Amino acid sequence: MQMKRERQRNAVSYHLLCDGLTLRAGGGTALFAHAVARTVSGLVTHAHYAGAAQRADGVLSAAAFRRQLGVAISVDANPVAALFPPSLCAADFEARWNALDQASAFGVRTALERFGAGDGAVRRVAGAGGREAACRAERMHQLLDLLSSRRPAAGVDDARAILALCADLGAGGGATRDVLERLHDDPGASVDACAAAAGVSLRTLQRQLGRDGVRFAALKQAVRISLAGYRMRNRDESLTDTAMHAGFYDAAHMIHAWQQACGIRPAVYRSIARLPASGSRPAGDARAAAGDAGGACGPR
Repeated sequence: MQMKRERQRNAVSYHLLCDGLTLRAGGGTALFAHAVARTVSGLVTHAHYAGAAQRADGVLSAAAFRRQLGVAISVDANPVAALFPPSLCAADFEARWNALDQASAFGVRTALERFGAGDGAVRRVAGAGGREAACRAERMHQLLDLLSSRRPAAGVDDARAILALCADLGAGGGATRDVLERLHDDPGASVDACAAAAGVSLRTLQRQLGRDGVRFAALKQAVRISLAGYRMRNRDESLTDTAMHAGFYDAAHMIHAWQQACGIRPAVYRSIARLPASGSRPAGDARAAAGDAGGACGPR
């Protein structure tokens, strides 16, 4: 019984579902600050999400939830999001999703079977004696639909993803963008070095970042997490080398930061990212081809 209670306390939810309930419309600067925070810490407790879902039930319409969730997905720079690029076909989406689900301490397990096909299933099982609510199950279906129906876009897997998102949102002042440029060139750069690169004093830099709703430490950590994720997905190297190139002091510091950001160990993330990604048909197209004998990525 004690172990069950412990698992319930430690159960988590990826932030997107909670953001779909709580994220309010804001300008690009506010959305960028939110994205930075979620890159550094991408999980909420399952109890927090379940409470938010209960409060929203009967208050937040399905259309409003879907709209807010779409915004949250569009600005999600956490490395977990990069495991599910729009070009991923349905079978590979399923393989990665199920691997992540098994590796994570989610409060509710969500297993996909023949995802995108007419006879496919989404199986939800509450963990540690918890209960699943119908409203949360429906919101998970909305998340899966939005994630898998996006269309491929250029630069999906970008080593400078945080900087690209800042530019796309038209967020922040020149100082914020200068800091991001410097950190992508040298992720270990100090705040003093970044202030010098921006041509301002330390206090001026901190004040300008504050106006943009971000702190230097959070920007630096977000860039390092993003760079580490990019290298894990695209480089065949040791975690020690990844940590060094991403600006961490050592692999132990990166592992600690990574687990806070993504909820799984870097080695597990890398193994999920290496699952087949044939890309023969985007996941969203699988619905149109549900009658194909071979499925989205060939025989199943």
